[in-house]
This record gives sequence, structure tokens and C-alpha cells, in this order.
Amino acid sequence: MRFWFLLLFIFISCSKNQNEFLLKVKYGNIVGGTDVSPSDSIQYSIVNIGEQCGGTIIAEKWILTAGHCARHYYKPITAYALTNSDANTITLKGVQAVYHPDYNPRNSSYDIALIELESSIDFENSPLKPMPLAFSTMELSEGVMLKIFGWGKTSEEGEYSKNLKVAEVPFVRLDIANAPESYNGVLNDSMIAAGFKAGGVDTCQKDSGGPLILEDEVTHLKVQVGVVSFGYGCARPNLYGIYASIPKAMEWIENTIKALPTAE
Repeated sequence: MRFWFLLLFIFISCSKNQNEFLLKVKYGNIVGGTDVSPSDSIQYSIVNIGEQCGGTIIAEKWILTAGHCARHYYKPITAYALTNSDANTITLKGVQAVYHPDYNPRNSSYDIALIELESSIDFENSPLKPMPLAFSTMELSEGVMLKIFGWGKTSEEGEYSKNLKVAEVPFVRLDIANAPESYNGVLNDSMIAAGFKAGGVDTCQKDSGGPLILEDEVTHLKVQVGVVSFGYGCARPNLYGIYASIPKAMEWIENTIKALPTAE
């Protein structure tokens, strides 16, 4: 969330200087990124939720986002926009948020939620498209490069970007991200870590809820493997970005969409 994560802060401040580990709200921007190309298919699936969080379209009536972002479900959800003033923007309306049953806002476990839309998206007659999600059995290889997307700050204390940004970060094993110099054991298997040991590239404030994407180098087909969740600061050394794991939540996602009525 890159939000003021009080319990985590208390835990770490027992052994570290408290100013070093202030946890910033991670509501949506890319550090070390570039503008998304107009030819990139991500524009058909990514959404901006009330200019507070990101999300992705995954079905006719469903947006996937972070659990701590779902409270913004009633705000305008904008899609099909590479800039925050794009004339082609399509506005969607959320009617309810559904949280993962194991979501714990105190430690960000299963920080994942669904927003139900008021009206179904007609994919056949709309530029909008659903984002494919990772299977529950999917495992990432150490060091594989993943893409992050967002609007907003391009540095921890910088300005928000008007353009959708993209950057690449490597997958990091949890045992590495849980090392004493990193997250000191607070991460669990509902999470994915990604980033460079030296820092420099990361999501940042106001990018929570956005996608962590695995893209095939040859076909350029994209699969979403995670949801931006939290992190200490933005792009700091040893402090990787933390994402909610879609494989760990996939069964719940599928069951929730099937179980809830879809009548207009």
C-alpha cells in the first residue's frame, strides 16, 4: 500500500532507526519508467480508480484491485486512457467491493479485492478487454522480468505523471525479500516480491491495485501475476515492491465471479 503501515513500522522500529523505515503510501506511480506506447495492449485493460489506485478489467462486470484500494469503488473508474486527460477515456461505475476472505489490513496478507461494475462491458463492441490472469499453479522463475504500470509520482518525493508509465523489475524470492536488511521476515506466501537489490525502479505513491505483468518476449501476450500492494518508500535499495499473489488468490477470484449474480 505504501501507506503508513503502523504495525509493521512498530515492529521494525524496535531494531532500526524509525526515520529510515517510514512506510509510504504506494498508491500508483512508476519510478524509473517510461511512457507506455500507444500500441501497448495494456491500455485496453488497465483502469484508474478515482485517481487513487489502479486496477485491471478481468471480466464483463469485474475489476481486480488491491484490498486497501477497494474502498474507492464508488469513485469514477476510468479506462482506455494513456493520459489522465485522454479524450478517449471510458468511465465505468462500481457498485460494490468484495474482499478476499483472508485479507488482513494489518499485515497486507491477501491484499486483493474485486469491484463489481454497475453495467457489463460489451467486449465485442468496446475497445476494452479483460486481462488474462495467472493460473493457481503458476510459479515464477527467479530473476524473470515483470512489468509494472501506473500513473503518478516518478520519485518518492516527486510529482505525479500525467502519462501511464511502464517499467520492468525482476522477480525476487521471498526468502531474499524477507532478509533482515529487507523486510525482516514480515512477508508471507500470499505475496510476491519484485525489484532490484540496488533499487532505482519501483511503483510508488498512488499505484496500489495496479498490475504486475509477465509478458512473453516473442508473442507479447500478457498475464497478470500480481497486484501492487505495499513497500517501504519507493525504489529504495533492498526494499523491493510487494504484490498480492494472483496464483494464491485465483480460486477465490474464480469462485466469487461465478457465485455473484450478473443481472443488469
